[in-house]
Amino acid sequence: MPYLDIDNLDHDVALATALGNMVVAWARAETTIVKAYALVTNVHYNLAAAAYYNIPTFESRTKALLAMIEDREEPFLEREALRDAVSALVKLAKTRNTWVHGLWIFDQKPAVTRVFNMKHPSATRRATPVTANAVQQHVNAVRQRAKELEALSPVKIALRA
Repeated sequence: MPYLDIDNLDHDVALATALGNMVVAWARAETTIVKAYALVTNVHYNLAAAAYYNIPTFESRTKALLAMIEDREEPFLEREALRDAVSALVKLAKTRNTWVHGLWIFDQKPAVTRVFNMKHPSATRRATPVTANAVQQHVNAVRQRAKELEALSPVKIALRA
């Protein structure tokens, strides 16, 4: 069955709202990851952010952080908990990437919004339904994991323009 991609979610405002919340939740989650960088490297937040955002991909950024967590022997670092919190966000990022980089389609009958993932090995499972509820559950999980990571990285942010 041929699919036609869509360029908006006007047909599902709740889904569009949930995806907007997902973007903001992930931005906040990345702030907590940068705080963990600052903690582990013992540098100011702004310097940690500059380093973090100069690493080209989320995967590379988090792999670097996880390697630094393993390497540090500071007694104040809760290494296992930091590693687990970062790893939990990495797992959630796979869903985010599917939604952000997938091909969005809308089936008229039945009326279902789907994301087409060309990387999925099974042709019958490449087009998966996406609902506002599913996205909101993802947002809730991202927020929870970010709070857990932030509790381990009590770095103060003093942003400078």
